Formats: sequence, C-alpha cells, structure tokens
Amino acid sequence: MTASKIIEQAMKLLGYDVLQKTGSVTDIDESAITAVNTVYADLYFMINEDGFKEVAKAEDPVNLPEKALWDIMPYGVASFMASFQGDNDNQQFFSKIYNLKRKGLSKEVSVEDGIPTV
Repeated sequence: MTASKIIEQAMKLLGYDVLQKTGSVTDIDESAITAVNTVYADLYFMINEDGFKEVAKAEDPVNLPEKALWDIMPYGVASFMASFQGDNDNQQFFSKIYNLKRKGLSKEVSVEDGIPTV
C-alpha cells in the first residue's frame, strides 16, 4: 500500500476535504507525509529491529503487515493530521483508537519456566 492511500483513508476518517483546513494541497502533503512517517516508524519498530526506510513522497510504499496498514495505521495518521490542524477533539479520539489497536501488533515474547541450577 502506498502512503497516499493511507493519507486518503485518514482524511476520510477525519471527514476532511483536502482543501478544507488549509488552502494548499502542498501543506496537506507535507504534514501528511510527516504523519505517515511518524506512525510508520512506531509500528515498524514494534515488529522489526532495524531496516526502517521512511517514506519520501506519497507514491512510496509502506511495508508493514496488512493488519497494520488497513486496521491500525490510518487511525494514527488521522490523529497526527488532526493535531497538525489544531483539531483537538479528533486528535484525542483517533489517538485513543490508535493506541488501543496498536497493542494487538506487539510481538509476543515467550518466557520459559525453569529451575535454576548450579
């Protein structure tokens, strides 16, 4: 999935028209790419140790599992975009949803029960 598709989903969740909050598509693009990269890094490092490459433009792909792309990332991007626009109600709402959903992505670490020996 590309960054532009994630941005489009976030905009739909927020109910924003692209030019409603700012007068320029460029302003939306720059802040939206920043939002995508912030959420992308957060989710990427929850499941990987290294190898992160940020998105430079809207056509760049975001390489995460499908669950993260479709079910988690749009809420985080929507939260950041609302914050950039000064929309505090939407920012709080979407950040709560994002944080609840991102818990399901974390790696499970198994702990073995054992008796210490000398």
